[in-house]
Amino acid sequence: MPAILYLRGKGRVSEVERMSYHPDVQIIWTPKGYLNRDANKAWLDLWKQWKDEKMPDRHALLTCDSVDPQALKSFRECMEATGTYVLHGPTGSTHVWQMIDRHVGKMHKDLLAEEQLEYLADDDHNAGFSSLSASDRRVLLTHWVGAAREIYIASKRKQHENCCAASGLLLTLTGKGRMPSVESSPVFALQAYQQWEGLTDAIEGSWKDDVQNVESDGSSDSSSSSTSSSSSSDSNPDSLPDVPDHAAVEEVDQANQQLAEPAVPEPVPENLVSVEDLVHMLSSAKARNKGLAGAQMLAGFARCGTAVQHPSKCRGQKVVFSRLKEAAKAVGIDVWEEMGM
Repeated sequence: MPAILYLRGKGRVSEVERMSYHPDVQIIWTPKGYLNRDANKAWLDLWKQWKDEKMPDRHALLTCDSVDPQALKSFRECMEATGTYVLHGPTGSTHVWQMIDRHVGKMHKDLLAEEQLEYLADDDHNAGFSSLSASDRRVLLTHWVGAAREIYIASKRKQHENCCAASGLLLTLTGKGRMPSVESSPVFALQAYQQWEGLTDAIEGSWKDDVQNVESDGSSDSSSSSTSSSSSSDSNPDSLPDVPDHAAVEEVDQANQQLAEPAVPEPVPENLVSVEDLVHMLSSAKARNKGLAGAQMLAGFARCGTAVQHPSKCRGQKVVFSRLKEAAKAVGIDVWEEMGM
């Protein structure tokens, strides 16, 4: 498919600007620059056009986040009308099962950054960049994205296939193609199919009716996608919500005060990663010359109060700075000044 950019605004731009965009980049305008229901309908039109032209007689599997526009029954029906089947994987795990998060997205971002740096390496471009209009910046961005896409398609095919393999999309039961089959695993044993009780109802229940126009501030990661119920203020951005009672105002004030406090969320004492497990994680990272990156990642978990998902025995446990600092010192990683801690 062509590259697609979500730009903030209503698309009221000149025809000259539209004609200046990179030919392989499509623009979808949204109020906040994020995917919402209207933007998803525009994306559906692009998908249908591309599939009708490139693979009209072939079925396709589309892996999606659980963000609101992609969890609607109408979305499923439109996709199935094009011979496309939608798969929603488990939230918080797109780095395991979704190819875009198996470094495909990162590769595109890295290539885009290289295009930007190459442009700014020119002294004239660098000097005049701050004075460019919003229109010029949008045009320039489409050409960076288009160039990154061309490089990716031309030179990154092997990496692309590796990412498909890592996310399980190239595994087969029969062993056809270049990838090993599931049956080649010594622990594999083919079992008779047995449908779980309530499975069909559970899958059907995960799809939502198009009742409310719920706007999503979502992202590509399903774990960070969020939805909110619509109201009169959603349909009219300039309108004000109803005035709540005094008790509700007090609750909102308390919530805002808590949000404004810069305190780091403190995990519950009985659910913390031990110093020994932290030493093991950092030692493994250091053995791969990624000690600093590992310490920074764990420090980010501690700062945000995020639970560890790997290794399995630590899943759901949280990191605290005191133990992390002790573990880093034990394995010889002294990076706290570099990390501003």
